[in-house]
Amino acid sequence: MKHNSLITLALASIVCVLGACSEQEENVKNNVPAENAAPSENTVPAAEAAAPEQAMDTVQDALESVSKIEAAPDVMPLDWHDRIEPAIEEAKANGKLLLLEFTGSDWCPPCRILRGRIFPAQEFVDFAKEKFVFVELDFPRNKAVTDETREYNERQEKAFFVQAFPTVYIVDPATGVPVGDVSGVSAKDTPATYVARFAEEYAAACDRITALALARGTQDPVKRAVLLHEIYQAVPATLQRFYRSQLEEEIIAADPSDPFNLVAAHNQRLALEKQVNDFKAFMEGVAKIYAAGRGDPQKVAAADKQVLEALEPILANPELEPRMRQLYLYHVKLPIICTQRNMPAILDTYREIVAIDPNSKEGRDAGMLLKFNEQAQQEKAAAGQQ
Repeated sequence: MKHNSLITLALASIVCVLGACSEQEENVKNNVPAENAAPSENTVPAAEAAAPEQAMDTVQDALESVSKIEAAPDVMPLDWHDRIEPAIEEAKANGKLLLLEFTGSDWCPPCRILRGRIFPAQEFVDFAKEKFVFVELDFPRNKAVTDETREYNERQEKAFFVQAFPTVYIVDPATGVPVGDVSGVSAKDTPATYVARFAEEYAAACDRITALALARGTQDPVKRAVLLHEIYQAVPATLQRFYRSQLEEEIIAADPSDPFNLVAAHNQRLALEKQVNDFKAFMEGVAKIYAAGRGDPQKVAAADKQVLEALEPILANPELEPRMRQLYLYHVKLPIICTQRNMPAILDTYREIVAIDPNSKEGRDAGMLLKFNEQAQQEKAAAGQQ
């Protein structure tokens, strides 16, 4: 868990920490499984793109029947950009929306279905050609890409909160913000079934753009707040992270009397967002500290001490959200005290992690390890009495 894998595991754990991504909402999403939900057959978790040495496990097994799906044709019937910015300008100039696809073209089975079966099909071309400008951001494993392209794609992956491949957004070029989500594809999908789903989401995206323009153009601030709140409530779970904070701010600014009781929730979300960003920065710092001492036991021991000292004031902060505290304990403190073989501290940390939330991934893992260690101690004690 420590050193190289530490930051990867930790950052993966904050996918659903923010209020924009509740566990209940995530369980019904087509593209990003909640940490307590079963993996979807329709996508592959984006984290797997960063770890090609690891088997695809459950997802790969579930999709074995389509893993040899036909490759995309050498020449796609639609023109695909590999950068968002020029595509946005083209879309604005031609009155179109953006179709933005994040894909793992040479390793992700659902992505290969889209590229090999759906996107080249005449049904899809006829539906989409006059409505969209197309962008593909690819994360291949077996073909070379330039450092510039890889870094650009990774920046966009973070900016658009991509957690699984394929992720396919309908984007409003006027704002650069997704207004529709058509991510995921099943092995049973045909061009006709995918286009039917796509057409429904396209209509909803157009309605969303129109409603936002109407609401924001309303002069009466109280009425504007009401219209924005109606949109706020109707935004689907997969898009909420793009809209929730912005719409809350607009609604509160339009009607400061707070008729929808948003102020407290908004402030709490902003505080949590700050703690999440602080956690990311802390983990990046931890990775750098250990990278500097790699291969030198004395430097690693010094790094352990430095990290634990930096962790103390964070854990002592009474305003630290419980879920964030659990992440710090599991991904920072626990790996260090495990290497130190401090069993009493290890067991106490397991217990604290479980007490915060026994149903999170960290809580479940700590609970299992706690039970195992307690049983081992009991067996050892029983053996000593015989």
